[in-house]
Amino acid sequence: DKQSNSKGVAIRSVHCVGISVGAFAANGMATEICRLRGSTGGGGGTSSDGNAYPYVRLTLLDPFTSRGLTGLSYGSDNFGKCADYAVQYMNTDDPVPTTNEPLRQCVCYDVTSSSTRDEFVLPDGESLHCWPVAYYARQGIVEESKNVNGNFLRFGDDAALAKGDVVMVD
Repeated sequence: DKQSNSKGVAIRSVHCVGISVGAFAANGMATEICRLRGSTGGGGGTSSDGNAYPYVRLTLLDPFTSRGLTGLSYGSDNFGKCADYAVQYMNTDDPVPTTNEPLRQCVCYDVTSSSTRDEFVLPDGESLHCWPVAYYARQGIVEESKNVNGNFLRFGDDAALAKGDVVMVD
């Protein structure tokens, strides 16, 4: 299988983003891309026949992590496992169950106490479960682009945080 778009151009990278229960779909997409490229890490390189493998980045925004009552650790065990780099943005004071713990396979940014939260106006009918999405849209994307400097972060790189690291965002 060639990893290319409809015009036959090699896909260099894929950024999968999942919000809440959408983390299952985003992680599933990342996992399938990694399976198709024949590797669970180190994407962005080329195969022996010159076909580029895509780099896979996974970003999860306050992910819902339970898979039924018997799968309470599903997200922690699986989300981000195959991605070249995976991050989670979470807050710990919303009412949604299974969204308040760092994921073992991701770098976690805890935005619960972010100073920018004071400026956030909660939409009518919403809970603080939507705060990580708003934070990522306002600051997260900008912060990531500064940290990457045009290069793809991979777990194991000197510049990258490690799986399971938790960053408390001020």
